[in-house]
Amino acid sequence: MSELKGVTSIVFPARDLDAGVAAWTAMLGEEPAFVGEDFAAFGGGVDVALSALPWVDHPLVFWEVDDIDDAQRALVARGATPLGEIADGSLADLGTADVTNGDPATGIVDVHGLIESYRREAEDHGAMVALDHAATALDRGPDGWRVSVRSAAGQASEITCTWLVNAAGLDASRIAALAGLDVDALGLRQRPCKGDYFVLAPKHAQIANHLVYPVPVHAGLGVHITFDLAGRVLAGPDTEYIDQLRYDVDPAKAAAFGAALRRYLPDVADDDLAPGYAGIRPKLQGPGDAFRDYVIAEASRHGAPGLVNLVGIESPGLTASQAIADEVDRLITA
Repeated sequence: MSELKGVTSIVFPARDLDAGVAAWTAMLGEEPAFVGEDFAAFGGGVDVALSALPWVDHPLVFWEVDDIDDAQRALVARGATPLGEIADGSLADLGTADVTNGDPATGIVDVHGLIESYRREAEDHGAMVALDHAATALDRGPDGWRVSVRSAAGQASEITCTWLVNAAGLDASRIAALAGLDVDALGLRQRPCKGDYFVLAPKHAQIANHLVYPVPVHAGLGVHITFDLAGRVLAGPDTEYIDQLRYDVDPAKAAAFGAALRRYLPDVADDDLAPGYAGIRPKLQGPGDAFRDYVIAEASRHGAPGLVNLVGIESPGLTASQAIADEVDRLITA
């Protein structure tokens, strides 16, 4: 079995994160090194952390080992059970039908190629793709929906439809409001949460041959290692709630990214990181709020029959896009 080199951190459950942070700050005599919406960490020889995640219901002890795969195999051979987080936030045995957070195999999706293939397939089946048009009004009539749109050049037009699917991404809350829904009362108000990526220097091109994720700690999955189609190694994303949509990447964040990476890739220096790109998540929970899952629902009970809302669809919506389309089809044809 891979040698246990010592305890690196202990994560304690904290149903009230603010109260937990206050108590541990008083006990340790120092402020936390990091505070997120459901996680806080204090530095030191052994990191002490607090988590409000639902499946953290007892202290979690993290050990440093030379070979994590060897350590896992040895523990399983001695009777340990590997666990994975499932959709309701609890844990289940890996390899069971209840585990829903993914598959051990991962891949990289050509996003633009996938979208282009969807466009071609849709048009082959009679769809009309109208780019460069923003919805300005939605009106429900006896025969369905009337959608008023305006192009960037100012040309106005209308589209009528029996069913309206609100798959507007970051604009989904606005579209739902145009349809007459009270997005705040219904919990459909999205909070933009920006995530930046940094590119690792070419000398680290072989630092990993698969995706590397730390234990999730706050509004995202933590700063992890991924790849793009050009073969570059990327680190990210972080989490930053924003009021206005923007896609700049602050070079000064390299220090924070470097510190996060060195927890599991100690050879990465701050100078090895260059600004890459940014994305924005349409989160349904704001800073400090409890986790909110995405919404896929038909709106008849809210006075908007024939409207299907897809709200809070974050990055898993890309890899799950076909399954989401199947669910929308089920709602429409039910």
